[in-house]
Amino acid sequence: MVDASTSLDRALGDETPTTADPTPSWHAMPAAAVEALLETGGLGLAHATADARLAHYGPNRLAREPPPRWAVVLARQFRSPLIYILVAALAVTLLLGEHLDAGVIAVVLLLNGVIGFTQERKAETAVRALMGLVVPHAHVIRGGQESEVDTSDLVPGDLVVLEPGARVPADLRLVAVNGLQVDESLLTGGSSPVGKQVGPGAPNLPLADRSCMAYTDSMITVGRARGVVVATGDGTELGAIADLMRKEVVPRPSSSSAWIGSAR
Repeated sequence: MVDASTSLDRALGDETPTTADPTPSWHAMPAAAVEALLETGGLGLAHATADARLAHYGPNRLAREPPPRWAVVLARQFRSPLIYILVAALAVTLLLGEHLDAGVIAVVLLLNGVIGFTQERKAETAVRALMGLVVPHAHVIRGGQESEVDTSDLVPGDLVVLEPGARVPADLRLVAVNGLQVDESLLTGGSSPVGKQVGPGAPNLPLADRSCMAYTDSMITVGRARGVVVATGDGTELGAIADLMRKEVVPRPSSSSAWIGSAR
């Protein structure tokens, strides 16, 4: 890193630039320790430091990949050992003249392809919808002065100001809170806003119980706060959701042999 200590590099992860390493657990650390590790404080980052970190860690946005062609998505549905076995079984049954069994196998293959294709396209659409949720601007304190910057320019260590009605622009460790309540339903599924505070929690707390954290695209419903950026882009919890959706494995029919046998 151009302008950061070795400890900061280790904490944020050198191999995955926009991901904060799971050790230390930011929600389990005192606010002062987080500020010290990220080399920030009440005045925020110096402009030169923010620029250097942006060059090193990259922009705060989810990775955008061009959507695969429909033919590629369809072909993926037939890449599994079970499918290869079914194709071989289809060929054998045709050679043996077992047309009913062959028809059942063909239907299974067709249904598997159609269902898998549909689910993968829906997952891709959902990922792109998540990308569209990220707010375009954020209020930060840099060099002791509050200003508005593009959300994509946020870096680890930035001091972000949160106000009612705003969306959280990156994963934050809260360092100052005034009656803050946050709607985290996008991440946790909770039906009501949750109160936030500054004190650390246990290392093994689930995401919904990390009351000193504010996560990307959560909505501020009441109160104000300041938080230090600890993760950006694909390293955020929102990025993790997007990654899981990209890697979603379409369930394959495990009872195909039973279906085939029942046709006899």
